[in-house]
Amino acid sequence: MPVSFNSLNLNLIKKVKLIYSDSTYSIKTLIVCNTFFSRLKGMLFSKENHKNAYLIIPCNSIHTFFMGYSIDVVFLNKSGDIVSQFNVDPFKTKSEKEAFAVLEGTRLLKSNNNIVQVVFLC
Repeated sequence: MPVSFNSLNLNLIKKVKLIYSDSTYSIKTLIVCNTFFSRLKGMLFSKENHKNAYLIIPCNSIHTFFMGYSIDVVFLNKSGDIVSQFNVDPFKTKSEKEAFAVLEGTRLLKSNNNIVQVVFLC
């Protein structure tokens, strides 16, 4: 069961566990972007790294302008439930009006297996 963002201490979260529809999971190192400049930068100017995931909070839209690679994006509502998930090519935008936070990274999504739950770990 997802946990509300109101009850999370973002300073303590170090990892994120992505649970897929085929009952497999992956664990990524979490980089929290919760200040104006860290949200503005997000993954911009970072090298493609499939070991990290970025939590941009609060956020309900992203862009991939000036990115050299596609990214996977998972929109989450205030309760931590998944609203939608996409692979976004460079120089595109994506938004979700119901979203409160965005989890983004490379190799977050698996073909034919949706993410069914996002669990934040200390």
